[in-house]
Amino acid sequence: MQQQLANHLSKNERWADFKSFANNARDFPELLRKIDPQVNLFRAEIHQDTYWDPAWQLYSTMIFARQAQCRSEAIAHQN
Repeated sequence: MQQQLANHLSKNERWADFKSFANNARDFPELLRKIDPQVNLFRAEIHQDTYWDPAWQLYSTMIFARQAQCRSEAIAHQN
């Protein structure tokens, strides 16, 4: 299973700059407050005032949308 996952993931673009993205996103608190993060993590403490969860939601949604767009363009190009 690990090998199959590694083979599949090696074909995809890697996005590994979340920390930089989040540090820049914190400059837009009004935008981050409007994002309802769908991050379900067990935490010892509740972090109500953090920008990390909404920044992660935005970052991962942008990656998902970009990959969907690339796939759609590839399918259109084949047809």
